[in-house]
Amino acid sequence: MNKQKKGFIHIGFSSILMVFTMLCLVTFATLSLITANSDYRLSLKVAEKTTAYYEADTAARNYLQQLDLALADLYANCDDSQTFFEKAADLIPELKTEDTLTAGSPTIVGNCPTCTFQVTINDVQNLYVTLELLYPEHPGDEFYKVTQWQTVTNNEPVIDDDSLHLYQGN
Repeated sequence: MNKQKKGFIHIGFSSILMVFTMLCLVTFATLSLITANSDYRLSLKVAEKTTAYYEADTAARNYLQQLDLALADLYANCDDSQTFFEKAADLIPELKTEDTLTAGSPTIVGNCPTCTFQVTINDVQNLYVTLELLYPEHPGDEFYKVTQWQTVTNNEPVIDDDSLHLYQGN
């Protein structure tokens, strides 16, 4: 009697180990690619938000530079603090602002007039700046003191459709 094995493939342990190893490598490569892509998209979002903040910061600093120059000219033409603050209240709203900057008129709280303005960073964030106007005692002193330089996020809820479309039956 002649015994022949028909159609049986001899797969050794090393072949099974090689197939398992290749499956593991492909799985880890896919996971690495997905993670790298996710990190790349996150870094783009962070770069975009950082750029938007520093553009708003630059707009605010440009406005402060204009305010410094205008208040220096005003200081040279005023003799006392009362006249300086009255003319400053008329001067500040007339300063040229960028599209993203909204300046308010100075308000007087006690003896100190305050000036506020905001710069739009993006759809949900604004940079709020509050200044306390000062009358310099000596030439070269400051015309204002920054009392607030704050990024504020709007608390408006973002409405996303998170509902599940479930089968309701007949």
